[in-house]
Amino acid sequence: MAIVTISRQYGAGGLTLGRRVARRLGYEFVDRALLAEVAKQAGVSLKTVEAVESEAGDRLLRLVSSLVSSDFVERHVGEEKLDFDEKKFVKFVSRAINEIADRGRAVIVGRGGQFILKERGDTVRVLLVAERSRRVSFIKDKLGVSQDEAEAIVSREEDRRARFLGNFTDGRPDDPCHYHLVLNTGLMGLATAEELVYQLACSFD
Repeated sequence: MAIVTISRQYGAGGLTLGRRVARRLGYEFVDRALLAEVAKQAGVSLKTVEAVESEAGDRLLRLVSSLVSSDFVERHVGEEKLDFDEKKFVKFVSRAINEIADRGRAVIVGRGGQFILKERGDTVRVLLVAERSRRVSFIKDKLGVSQDEAEAIVSREEDRRARFLGNFTDGRPDDPCHYHLVLNTGLMGLATAEELVYQLACSFD
């Protein structure tokens, strides 16, 4: 039973493609549910996991921690969040993804799945890319924001993704050698991408 990991440049349509491929294969779609599993295993709240994963929360916590006493931070930010940092997040994400992979028949979007499961022969690793201008336009239309806002969102998410994936690799996370399939959704569209990923996953089953 195959596992499909989908890594994507922000705005390349990874969540949409992941849902479509999972539905077509009859697989479990893993996205937000993974964070809930991490929270359960770590014994912290989902809100805490989301805050650690997000760039703003992580950066703000580091800044506040460096400027004020730990007692102040514990009172105003919460001891739970201080105790659950990015290293622990990576640890529990890795554990949760491996457990999901052991069950089989799942589509996992993001969170370093392509690196966590790289030694497994039953894993299909897919990367979605698109020209930046296309991705910015996609985010602008999807979120209903201005061009400048869309540019800022894409830049912020690209930085956050690069920083997080740095926990798993010292090289370039988008190096094609990490993947079975690299798809440019700006050129082929999601329908074609879905068909290609579906066919590849079926060949692993």
